[in-house]
Amino acid sequence: MQKTVHILIATIILFSCSQNEATDNINEPQTLGEKILSIQLPAHFTRASEKFHIILSDTIGNLIDHKSYSNREETLSFYSTEHFSDSTPFILTFITDYSNSIFEVTVYSNLTNHSLNKNILLKPRSFSNKTPTINIKTQQLKDGFILNAIGHGYSMVKINDLLSGHYTSNFNNNLGSENIFIKYYNPTNITNNNYEWALMNNISSINGLDEINFSTNNVKTKQLTLDVRTELPLLTIHGYENEQLYNNISGHQIYDSQVPVYGFGGNHYYAYADIFENTTYSLSVTNYSLFGAGIPPSEILVPKHEISCSLLDNKFSYSGIQGYEVGRIKLDNYNKNLNIDLIFDGQSSNIIIPKIPTGLVPDEITNIINERKLRLVQAVAENYSTFSSYNSYISNVLKTSTPFYLKSPKRERIFKPYSSSSPKPIFEFPYLNRFI
Repeated sequence: MQKTVHILIATIILFSCSQNEATDNINEPQTLGEKILSIQLPAHFTRASEKFHIILSDTIGNLIDHKSYSNREETLSFYSTEHFSDSTPFILTFITDYSNSIFEVTVYSNLTNHSLNKNILLKPRSFSNKTPTINIKTQQLKDGFILNAIGHGYSMVKINDLLSGHYTSNFNNNLGSENIFIKYYNPTNITNNNYEWALMNNISSINGLDEINFSTNNVKTKQLTLDVRTELPLLTIHGYENEQLYNNISGHQIYDSQVPVYGFGGNHYYAYADIFENTTYSLSVTNYSLFGAGIPPSEILVPKHEISCSLLDNKFSYSGIQGYEVGRIKLDNYNKNLNIDLIFDGQSSNIIIPKIPTGLVPDEITNIINERKLRLVQAVAENYSTFSSYNSYISNVLKTSTPFYLKSPKRERIFKPYSSSSPKPIFEFPYLNRFI
């Protein structure tokens, strides 16, 4: 009798364990298939109010697998029931949903595991946890001077007698600066101490600004010459306080203006505060931009290239430039706050928008993307000084989420705007910074 009871108890326990195991796996697919790649994400890659989704698609845009980020440190693995070699091409789509009100979609086509080696590392990125507003009184400042403060996590402009805007010193993972850089300058004439600056912390405790707050120390005046004589170049320079902030594109805007002509021969002059460990610049004219580490070269030759793009049979036909490694197409649906950036091999001619599965974003957004209810904003061709191919760009930039200028000190862009007469800035994925 005792032996029978023991057998009965063991049977019940075995049956119970078997039931639990079946319940735990009820929502898992019967076969995952072959692992294609893994994407590592840190904790708090997005704000708690945001959603982040990743979609793996084949070359004609059909869904293979998709995952959603939990806002915890994790590795998301993607599988296919079809065999993938290292040369099998695929598409990755990254969707950021900002509280069901703004949608940023970034699509990388022409990917293979030759360049990714089955792994992508998305590093922590800097964003503001809080953005309080601020109003600082100004007094006895010079007429004709611009007063503003723009940088990562803050933006302030002079309105009447107030420097008004928002700022933060509270960044995730401490990936931002506690300082605010204030520019006080006359961009039309920088030859006679007409550039002044202030680098301040505890900005909320400052009651007012006047001449005594600004310095002309370490101000440098530089010349640049362009072979385009019919327009003024737009120049932006950012300064970075240390290596960590430089590596996270977390800087201060120390110059931002059209650079005036001075004298003859296409000579332009600008001034900036030479106080930062690292700087980057962005200079643009007409359909061309040049972005690089340091400050602009003294002589710039604008290439006479053109590109084109059109939508045909649910595909984008793209005509790029020989030797330009990366192509981009920017789309939007302005009324629904939907922005899409397509990134692909610059020598490709047919570009696909992959299908979005239901349930990730609101149905209306899914339908807009899948039914191509989108506006063509611009097409772009990119040439990197040290990358020889699109695969080189992917392995050096996307694979390790590294700002491109750490690997290639110069990037040229040729734009073809469709929705306006001037180029639009582009996000440096996965970072939250945009440059022309």
